[in-house]
Amino acid sequence: MRLVEAAGGIPWRIVEGRLQVLIVYRDRYADWSFPKGKLDEGESHEQAAVREVEEETGLLCSLGGELPEVRYVVTKPRKSGGGTKSRSKRVRYWSMEPVSPDAGLSPEDPDEISAVEWVEATAAPERLTHSADRALLRSLQTCME
Repeated sequence: MRLVEAAGGIPWRIVEGRLQVLIVYRDRYADWSFPKGKLDEGESHEQAAVREVEEETGLLCSLGGELPEVRYVVTKPRKSGGGTKSRSKRVRYWSMEPVSPDAGLSPEDPDEISAVEWVEATAAPERLTHSADRALLRSLQTCME
């Protein structure tokens, strides 16, 4: 099974003494998640993480500590011939602090990311669709303590 490499991050900020994280809504998957995406050819995971976060949120961030990676299998229908194809996906994540935390949020492609929101970390588990994202959030919170 082919391995797809991807990277992303959890942008964070402190507002009135409370940790907030940035989440994105992807219409294509109908989910709330953290910004992430596939590596471009010749790109490192770190470069991809910074690029993807900026493309999906409009925020330029500095790379912080690495968080646990997430692995899963993606199954999609074949374009021709019927059936499905499966690929293993590995996503490496980093804690990311915005260079300008008060900058406006504007995804590069609104058809891919239709909403970007800062949410308090304590409320984020209820908003995040995937358990792997909730586990990443717990890792970030542990690092911040």
